[in-house]
Amino acid sequence: MEISSSILFNYFLIVLTISGVCLGWRMITDDEKIFYPIRKYVLDRYDIIPKFISKPLILCEACFASIWGSVIYWALWGVLDGVIDKSDILFWVFSCFTASFINGILWSLYELIRKY
Repeated sequence: MEISSSILFNYFLIVLTISGVCLGWRMITDDEKIFYPIRKYVLDRYDIIPKFISKPLILCEACFASIWGSVIYWALWGVLDGVIDKSDILFWVFSCFTASFINGILWSLYELIRKY
C-alpha cells in the first residue's frame, strides 16, 4: 500500500481536527468554564459512573480521542467515498492514537503554562 502525500496531508488534518475538538471540549469543561457543571456532575458520581464511560467522554483529555476521535474520523473521512476498507481502519486507529498523544502533550503544556 503506497501512501500519497494528499493522504498524509488529510491524515494530519484529521489528527489536528480531533485534537482541536478534544482539547476545546476539555477547556470549556474546565473549572469555572461554561460546561464545568457537566464535568462536575460526572466527578461527583465518579464511583457510580464506570471509568470506561466517564474518562473518554469528559474526564481524560488523552482518552477523549477514543470516542470523539472516532466520531470525528468517521464523520469527516471514513464515509467520504462510501467504502470502508483496511486502510480506513488503519488510519482511524492511528489517527486516534496520534491525537491521544498530542492531546496529552498539549494539555500538559497548557497546565504548565497556566501555573505561571
